[in-house]
Amino acid sequence: MNTKVCTRCGNEKDISEFHKDSQKKDGLGSQCKICKTRFYIKKGKRRSKFSSEKERQNSLKESRKKCYQKQKKNRSESHKIWANKNKEALRIYQKTWRDSNLEKARASGRADYYKNKKPKFETEEGRAFLIKKSKRFRDKLCIAYLAQVLRIKTKELKEYPPLLIEAERARIQLYRTIKEKVNHT
Repeated sequence: MNTKVCTRCGNEKDISEFHKDSQKKDGLGSQCKICKTRFYIKKGKRRSKFSSEKERQNSLKESRKKCYQKQKKNRSESHKIWANKNKEALRIYQKTWRDSNLEKARASGRADYYKNKKPKFETEEGRAFLIKKSKRFRDKLCIAYLAQVLRIKTKELKEYPPLLIEAERARIQLYRTIKEKVNHT
């Protein structure tokens, strides 16, 4: 028994041309080394849709990211459902955690506050609110108000010649006077 027939190519070959396989009766694989090599080369080419290892890594990273986002969405939805069913238990848990981790809770609260806080003049509504609320600020036509109306920084306005600042104050007062007369008629 010095020869064996390859199941892939059908040729009778010497036993030295077969890989060892302890699961077979004769202790040799059913395909010769050449056929087995060809099979793995073809298999590798079929599987490899990436031109480099970096592309493969990026693809894996993207698929993991998508999977994570999907799981995160599912977890948050299931947590909301659980939280609605167990409001009292959640409240007790949060209170005990807050009491035992007071410094962490304060730091977290401060971080959230400053992260979500917007400057006063950032939004149009904020500007309008501040102008309406602070009548003294508006009536005095101080530097900060003029800077706000002209939409420039206060430091830049201080560099303007005093004559231009006075002219702007006069323009605003004239505009207000005209507006009041139009509203009264």
